[in-house]
Amino acid sequence: MKTPEDLEKLCELLDDEDEDVAINVIAALLARQDELGDLPARIQEHSDPLVRRRAHQLQAAITFRNWRREFFGLLNQENPDFMTGIVLLHMLWFDRDSRTKVAADLHDFIAGAIAGERKLESLDDARAFMCRNGFAAELESTIHPENYCIGTILAQRIGAGSLLSGLLKVMMTEPERFQVVRFCNEFALFDGKDSILACQGDWRVCRLSSTADFEYFSLRDILQCAGNMLLSSAVNSDSFRYVLTVTQALTGDAGDNVLSTFPYPYGEKR
Repeated sequence: MKTPEDLEKLCELLDDEDEDVAINVIAALLARQDELGDLPARIQEHSDPLVRRRAHQLQAAITFRNWRREFFGLLNQENPDFMTGIVLLHMLWFDRDSRTKVAADLHDFIAGAIAGERKLESLDDARAFMCRNGFAAELESTIHPENYCIGTILAQRIGAGSLLSGLLKVMMTEPERFQVVRFCNEFALFDGKDSILACQGDWRVCRLSSTADFEYFSLRDILQCAGNMLLSSAVNSDSFRYVLTVTQALTGDAGDNVLSTFPYPYGEKR
């Protein structure tokens, strides 16, 4: 696609010494992202190092925006790719990390589980696997956003019970047999019959006489909940940038006015 001439002209201002001018130019280019064509790639090869630096800033902003769009797209699918979703969750919070590395670490972890001597066919298998790998599940909390970021979870072996339950479900040999549930305010993996694997504590396998009090969570529900927890964490830490970007990912609205309905100080003072 050919880049419109006015956008080509606008790019010429990227060599301006005034950072405010450059920021406004980048914002104007982002507002017409779908018309840029190969312009970002071309200006990254510019002879002026100042232009190259700002071109990389433009490309990074486009990449982050595309990730947010991709996450919102997953939330609107009945059966989203959970692995892609949890990688994108990580990138929403740690956007300077390498998505390729986070995805590769997750792939290697899953591959190790699949290649293990003991396949994950039952709740006892799942419990043994999590204990063997030293995983600990924590209650849902906005105080530790890293508990919803898979790269950190794999590195530190600590994560939110909801995310670890979802991860276990997709790793099971027959994932369709198992469901993620919340019972007594704890997330667990249900075998579809009469037993659950409770995440907190020592990964207990419990037999229950009734499932009437279960709350059922689809993988999409887990991604949505995790995104909401990241948003709450951003509000708790008073981080405007994260409040904005996570809200954009959850709503699909890439505009700066996405926070207009939020209470002050994110929205307008009423």
